[in-house]
Amino acid sequence: MAAKCDLCGGKTGLFRTFHCLDGLVCKNCYRIVSGNYASTIANLTLLELKRRYIKNAQPLDMGEGGFQATRKIGAFLLLDETNSKFCILNNQKMTGQNTRPEIFPCQELKKVEISASPAFSEEQLASLTGEKNSSVVIRKLSVRLELKSAGVREIVIIPTPVRTSTFAFRQGYKVAAEILACLRGI
Repeated sequence: MAAKCDLCGGKTGLFRTFHCLDGLVCKNCYRIVSGNYASTIANLTLLELKRRYIKNAQPLDMGEGGFQATRKIGAFLLLDETNSKFCILNNQKMTGQNTRPEIFPCQELKKVEISASPAFSEEQLASLTGEKNSSVVIRKLSVRLELKSAGVREIVIIPTPVRTSTFAFRQGYKVAAEILACLRGI
């Protein structure tokens, strides 16, 4: 016999039941409260899940004209060149946080730059991609956006230390440079 979801009241089904500390959740509600299946709910209470559900179930504000992706850069950025908007995807694997995508009009963008730790200029980072035997280590590589009313956002490309002589750094820098060029061109 199918049980009822403690969040939405719908049927859970035999293989579509997820357990939290004090209740049952259907697959659809689990997707919402777990951030698209990115985290477990086994150690959470129904009250905590209800808060997550309310926060995550709200539709994204697409703004006037909606959002139609015309261009995608990896798992980091979507562009709507028709409506002059961009969407930061907030990739959980890179940021370490379960956050929702954010959509901004292009005119909201004040400044965009590549940020590295330790600090290097864009020219220095570009020259490091050509050095095959370099022992320089970059701890983090990201694209930093300053927005007029929303403050600063960071698109993390490389979240962990990596040597600049590796393929991973060259690919990460290539993606960061593509995001930079794309956002500067809008």
